Amino acid sequence: LGLGLGLGLGLGLGLGLGLGLGLGLGLGLGLGLGLGLGLGLGLGLGLGLGLGLGLGLGLGLGLGLGLGLGLGLGLGLGLGLGLGLGLGLGLGLGLGLGLGLGLGLGLGLGLGLGLGLGLGLGLGLGLGLGLGLGLGLG
Repeated sequence: LGLGLGLGLGLGLGLGLGLGLGLGLGLGLGLGLGLGLGLGLGLGLGLGLGLGLGLGLGLGLGLGLGLGLGLGLGLGLGLGLGLGLGLGLGLGLGLGLGLGLGLGLGLGLGLGLGLGLGLGLGLGLGLGLGLGLGLGLG
């Protein structure tokens, strides 16, 4: 009686506690880590790509246009257009890539860690408590 009751109680309690704790911890950790990593990576990549592309495109376009039309107007127009286009494209691409990579990595790592920790802790606690109570009662 004690073993049956203890194992049933311990496993039920341990699995419920472990899964709840593991999922909560894993999702919280994964989302926090993924969003932080994704935003940081996406912004860094997007700004770098956008500025490089925008300046290169803007200067090339501005110089070509400016020699025919006038250097002041051509450079101003080319730089404005190039920076706007480059930053928009770079930020969109960088944020999409960074968020996707960061969320995937963060959720995978957080869920794996949270589930492993929660299940281990819940099963150990539930089995110890259930067996002690069941054996004592039985």
